[in-house]
Amino acid sequence: MQGTCGWSDQSLVDCGRFYPRKGNISTVEKLSHFSRAGIFGCVEVDSTTYNIPIPDIVSKWVQSTPIGFKFHFKAFGFLVNCGGKISSLPLDIRKQFNLDEMSQNSFVSMKKVGIGCHDAIWERFHQALQPAVVAKKIGVVIFQFQLNFIPNESSRTYVEHCAEMLDTAFSMAVEFRNRKWLEGEQLSLTVDWLSKLRSPKGVALVACDDLEHEVYQKDSDQFGLPDGQSLVHLPVVLNPRSCNDLVYVRVHRRHGSQRILKEWEIELWRERIINLIAQSSSLSTSTSSCSSNSFRGPIYFLWGTDFEDQPMINALRLAEALPHHLLPLPEGSTRSKYSQTRDQKLTTNNSIVHAFSGITRPKCNEATNNEYKALPLLPSSAKRGDVITY
Repeated sequence: MQGTCGWSDQSLVDCGRFYPRKGNISTVEKLSHFSRAGIFGCVEVDSTTYNIPIPDIVSKWVQSTPIGFKFHFKAFGFLVNCGGKISSLPLDIRKQFNLDEMSQNSFVSMKKVGIGCHDAIWERFHQALQPAVVAKKIGVVIFQFQLNFIPNESSRTYVEHCAEMLDTAFSMAVEFRNRKWLEGEQLSLTVDWLSKLRSPKGVALVACDDLEHEVYQKDSDQFGLPDGQSLVHLPVVLNPRSCNDLVYVRVHRRHGSQRILKEWEIELWRERIINLIAQSSSLSTSTSSCSSNSFRGPIYFLWGTDFEDQPMINALRLAEALPHHLLPLPEGSTRSKYSQTRDQKLTTNNSIVHAFSGITRPKCNEATNNEYKALPLLPSSAKRGDVITY
């Protein structure tokens, strides 16, 4: 099930090729259009990193989308980072615990605000997401830990604390931007540890498709590939074992006006997904207990290639590359409705049209063949449950 990291990027609105061209279109109207465009079955709400929404707002989001649509929520930053800016907290909580006397824009630790405030923040975050739970539209809660969150006992203890505090109504996924969690022997330790949390569910490890230089630049200050530095695609770790076959993928390209994936990148993702499922299916048919070995999913695939309608282009190209039965859509959506009309809205000289037109199933060409081979596919010797690094 494909989605995007947010649905209100200003360049997407301004380009006029996805949302209707009219006056001020509200956030809810955008979401209604987004969820029925025939491309996406889910969306990641990133704004919850910075503020906890009120339940009425989440309820409006939920009501504007069709049956079967899913919402993923980034965990509130104060919870992920064990503290944050007082100004990010709900006003009534600040007043209840006399926090207005503290510096509003400086980092304040959770320990300093006290256990009562800690519990109130968690409870408020849970309350905010309840409309999605009630409507059966809840997907995953993602905890994104930043570069300074290194693999050590203190960090593991805090992840375990978050896993205990998060309501059991939610599936949990973690993203470690510090790649030391995923290197060498540490990778297996990380996966084994996550699989034992929140028993019997486990905690999913987010599979990130990132460029190295972008990961180490602030999101608010991306300046592209530094002079003299080679372009490096960081390894992608696909591991359904950590959370009952739940796979959560985030693809990010954070800089520039050309964020459409190359043909070989789309082909590589196609092979990753098909091989992941095929590997599990072949093993399930060779065992007496199919229910314990068959791949259950879901696979959530989120695009963070935010520039104009390029997330939509990337999603359509992957959709064209994959069998349609692997891409469920919410009720009321007509597949690729957007792809049927988008070319009429663009001039033939537009570079985006050129990048999209004629794409059915991407293939590697000679120019990209070496680059493609540098990122191996699923090893033929891999067994179900193995941690696969591409």
